[in-house]
Amino acid sequence: MVKSESDVVGEYELRAASGKIVLRALPDKSFSETIYWPSGKVENCRGKWIWSQDGISFDQLWIPSAFAPDYILQADASAPANKQPKYTEPGHWYMRPETHWGTVPDADVNFKMMMRYHR
Repeated sequence: MVKSESDVVGEYELRAASGKIVLRALPDKSFSETIYWPSGKVENCRGKWIWSQDGISFDQLWIPSAFAPDYILQADASAPANKQPKYTEPGHWYMRPETHWGTVPDADVNFKMMMRYHR
C-alpha cells in the first residue's frame, strides 16, 4: 500500500478498448480528468482530492461504464433504481493505491501512474 500523500501526486492513465482516461492528481490538491472516448470525443472534469487513511478521495471523479471493470458494472446493474448513485456516474471516489514495480495502480480500477509530479 502507498503510505504517503506525496507518492500519489502525478499523472495516471486508465485504458479500455480504444479509449482512455488521463487523471492528474496535482500538488495543490486539485485534479483534472480527461476522458478520451473511442468515438474521438474528449471530455474534461475537475475537482479536489484529499489524502486520508492511506487512500485518496476524489470529490467528483467519473469512471464511465466503458472503462469500469465487470464487478462495478454488475453492482450498478443490481442496484435498486434511483435508490443510490451508480459507480459509473460522476461522484465521490475513494481508492487505496498500491505500488507495483514502480507504478501506483488502484487494486480495483487500475489507473497506472505514467509520471510522478514533484512537490
